[in-house]
Amino acid sequence: MTNLPVPSSTSAAPVVCSFDVFDTVLTRTVSPPTAAFMLVGRRAAELLPPGYTPRAFAEARQAAEQRVLRWHGAHMTLDAIYRELEHTIHTADWARIKEIELEVEHELLIPVPDGQKLLENCRKRGHAVVFVSDMYLPHAFIQTQLDHHGLWMPADRLFVSCDYGCKKGHGLFDVVCETLDISPTHLTHYGNCPHADVQGMQTRGGTGVHVTAANPSRYEAALGQWSDQTNGLSALMAGASRYARLHQSANSPHERALRSVASGVLAPVCTSFAMWLLQQAKAHQLTRLYVTARDGHVLLPIFRYLASLMEVECEIRYLYVSRSAVAAAYHDPDVWDRSFEFDKVGMDTVTQRIGALSSGIAAQKSMMEPSVKTSGLQADAHAHERRQLLCEYLRQEGLDAPPRSGFVDVGWKGTVHSLLNDVLLDEGMIDTPLPGFFFGLSAKQQEPHKAHRTAYFFDAHRDAGYRNVLQGSGMYTLLETFCTADHGSVIGYEHKDNSVRPVLEPAWPARMEAWGLPIVRNAVDAFLEGLTQHPALFNATADMRPALAKCIQLFWDTPTAAEAEAWGQFPREQGGAHEKDPKPLAPRYTWSAPAAFARYGSSAHERLTHKFSWPAASLQRSSPAIRRSIEKVLAMREKARWVYHALRRRGVIPHR
Repeated sequence: MTNLPVPSSTSAAPVVCSFDVFDTVLTRTVSPPTAAFMLVGRRAAELLPPGYTPRAFAEARQAAEQRVLRWHGAHMTLDAIYRELEHTIHTADWARIKEIELEVEHELLIPVPDGQKLLENCRKRGHAVVFVSDMYLPHAFIQTQLDHHGLWMPADRLFVSCDYGCKKGHGLFDVVCETLDISPTHLTHYGNCPHADVQGMQTRGGTGVHVTAANPSRYEAALGQWSDQTNGLSALMAGASRYARLHQSANSPHERALRSVASGVLAPVCTSFAMWLLQQAKAHQLTRLYVTARDGHVLLPIFRYLASLMEVECEIRYLYVSRSAVAAAYHDPDVWDRSFEFDKVGMDTVTQRIGALSSGIAAQKSMMEPSVKTSGLQADAHAHERRQLLCEYLRQEGLDAPPRSGFVDVGWKGTVHSLLNDVLLDEGMIDTPLPGFFFGLSAKQQEPHKAHRTAYFFDAHRDAGYRNVLQGSGMYTLLETFCTADHGSVIGYEHKDNSVRPVLEPAWPARMEAWGLPIVRNAVDAFLEGLTQHPALFNATADMRPALAKCIQLFWDTPTAAEAEAWGQFPREQGGAHEKDPKPLAPRYTWSAPAAFARYGSSAHERLTHKFSWPAASLQRSSPAIRRSIEKVLAMREKARWVYHALRRRGVIPHR
């Protein structure tokens, strides 16, 4: 909780603590609040004219409120809004629909933990408490909600703008002071709006305290903007993100930045992906999905929450596999080449991943050329043993003549999908390749099973989905960061306790614990708890991708300083399965950076850091002087480019 001032109990004159209600001590589990009208429309479907959709009702309800506001201003009441609606939608039972709106508001409202604590602190110090709200909802309804959530005491007072015809900054605070017979200097008001709550109080000589915990984050605001297009689902996710922020503790700026991004970006992205996966399972009549390590680990708790909501009966199994562990079971070095692309990643990385290859490889590494990548390489004597262990593990996990099943992975070329299908086909465990379901697929996919792959967010091979949401390899890096597991990479298999167990890279769990993965996972769990509170707003068929694209761009391209620092410290592996020293996702720039950016432009980033790094966060994490120098250099390059092209258009510089 943010430490906010509470008036001293030793004041000579009595002090009154005033609290705004909505988004200060109470908030909704959807954002924006108008998303509640969609739910009202669904509940009232039988009372509305035939064919009148919930979305149409929500639009009419908002429009009616705006018209009444122009006529009545602060005197606007819920009764007046529904009288106006009678001229738009012809139905006989507006009284019942108005009751439904109040019922929905009651169900959506939850207390704000920080607001509760402030209220308790004020009461402990003996201060009188009043509530002040700019709101059209009835006085009795608001008081009932405060009482229902344990925020109301018999001696409290409530002042609502529609009762007095004036709002906080335009007379309502004066009404409070006159009614209580106190000077504004003895009134301390807590609220979430900097204008109405803080400035409105301060201009009258009182104390205004800004309480921001329940205000939507920038990601929640972005999600909320797509409420209409997603039939309320993005608003429900925005509310679930806020629910997670409010109910999951975070004790430092680092933890708060992890929590904010986990609840506002990671959780909506992975939840939407999991929803699509369950839809695919239902459409393909699959009874089992194998979620592959490690990228699928974050999906496991999400599936548990969603399966009952979506009424999909599909068994979810976690499969401990990796490109290294499966490729190492092949006798053919060409498979290693297709899996790791020797000429791109280098033989050091490949031998590190594959494990104990023949001793002759080390002698050949220095002589390797792309044109003769694998000539002369021979599989080592342990390849057959590794294949036997892999096959035993796959049979153990039910992949020997499995029911209708599919593989799940984040992306990007389908290498593990191809390798697993080849093993299963070669060993006679399956007759036809199992389908693969991915978050995204790149243009260069692994043969021969690419016809059996489907992607959620983008498929560059089929020119489908959302292209270039992030520049370069940003999307790959982002999703692999979001979908990390709490265990190390699978580097092989072994017999243990009468079964085949995966051998995992041992150092990774400690790295994740130190970085803050438990905070991230707890935020995801809290998001899911908030998401599933209102099944009526849950619409699994809505397309969340436009809203997700906006949130992804906000985070990756314009991180806050706190986000860049927290997420930029993520220990990013560079490709080796046994890496002892992974690099931070966003390394800080040194004073060599401005010169590099002057020479190479934005492409200097990868030269200065590594190919899996995060440019915007590296800039944020660097010293202010270095950051200003880089920004100035890039601005000068852009200006020079503009001048150059302008001179070419005028013929001053000839076209070549």
